[in-house]
Amino acid sequence: MSNSLVISLPKSAVSTAERKLKDNGMTMTVKTSQNKSSKISPPERRTKRRRASNLLGVKRGPAWLSTVAGSYLRSLNDPFQYDGVRLGYNTMVPTELATLYFRGVATCNSDGSWSAIALPAPQVSGQAPVLNNPNGIGSTIWNVGPYSNAAAVSPIMNEFRVVSIGLRALPLVAAVSIPGIAYAGSIPITNFDNAAVMTSSALAALPTSVWSNSNDGVTVVGRPIDNASFEFRAFTQPTSVNLPFSAPYVTFQGLPTGTRIIYEVCFNIEGIRDFTIGGVSAINAHDSANSSGPTVSDYFPTFESAWKTLRGYLDNPASFTSDLDAASQITGAVGYAGAALATGLGIHMFRGPGRARLRQ
Repeated sequence: MSNSLVISLPKSAVSTAERKLKDNGMTMTVKTSQNKSSKISPPERRTKRRRASNLLGVKRGPAWLSTVAGSYLRSLNDPFQYDGVRLGYNTMVPTELATLYFRGVATCNSDGSWSAIALPAPQVSGQAPVLNNPNGIGSTIWNVGPYSNAAAVSPIMNEFRVVSIGLRALPLVAAVSIPGIAYAGSIPITNFDNAAVMTSSALAALPTSVWSNSNDGVTVVGRPIDNASFEFRAFTQPTSVNLPFSAPYVTFQGLPTGTRIIYEVCFNIEGIRDFTIGGVSAINAHDSANSSGPTVSDYFPTFESAWKTLRGYLDNPASFTSDLDAASQITGAVGYAGAALATGLGIHMFRGPGRARLRQ
C-alpha cells in the first residue's frame, strides 16, 4: 500500500503544480489549479500578517495613549476636535469641565493688516479676553470680546485652570487676488495689559512666529509653561496678572483691502465648583454624573512627570491648512460667510492642523 495521500482539485483545472509537504513521514501531494487559489495554513497566514505589519512600520504607542492621559495630549494638540479632561492635581474635591468659545467676523485695515490674541482666562476684570486689532499694522488700539458662554459658566465655578486653548482664523481672499502673509504663534507669558500694547508688527516679529501664505487657514494653540500652568486661579483675572499658559495669536499682513476674516477660539477649562451658590452650601449637591472621573494624575503621579512625557508628543503650536470643512461650502462671496455664521455653522468652522493622529 502506498504511504501517500493524493488530494485532487476540480476537473476544471487548466494546469497543475505539485508541492510536497512532510507530515509525520507521510508524503502529501496537492494539485493546485491555475484559476483556484490555494489556502494558506493558519501558521503561514499569521506569519504573512506579521510580515505585512513590519513592512508598514506600524508601532503601537505606550499604553497611556489610550487613557485619559492620551485624551489630554490630543486636546492640547487640537482643542477644537478634542474636549478637555480632568487633570486631577491639587484638588480633593469634584471638578467641572467646561468649554468656552468665541466666534467673530472682522475686516482688515486699509493697510491689509489684522491681528487677534486669545488670553487663557475665562474673564478679565473690566475688559474681555479675546482681542482683535483691525486698526493698522502699528496700532495699539484693540477691540475686545468675551467668551460667549463665560457668564453662564462663572456662577458654578470659583476657580479654573487651563486644559487647552486654540485660536484659528481664515481670511476670505478671492482666488484672483494677491495674498498676504499670515504669522502665528503663542506668547509664552502675558496678561491683558501687556497684550493690549502689542502691535501687528510686534507680534509678527516674536521668535515664536511662523508664517505662511495668508490664503491658508491658520490654527494655533497654547501650551503649558511650568508648574503654575496646572494651578487653579480665580475665574476672573486682573488685567495686570500674568497668565501661566501661553496665549495663541495670529496676525495677517498685506491682505487685499476689505478682506473679511472669520476667526474663533475654543477654550477648555477644569474648574472647582462654587459650593456656596446663593448663600446655600452645595457641597453635597453634586451627583455621580458630575463627580470627578478618571484623571491624568491616575497615570502620572505629578504634573512634572506628566509634562516631561507628554511634551515629546506635541505638534508644532501653529499650523496652516487650505483644506477646509464647512468653510469650503462658502462660495467666496463675503455676504454668504456672514449668513452662514448667523445660522450657527458650528464650532468646527474649518479643519485644524492636518496632522498624523496618534494611534491608540
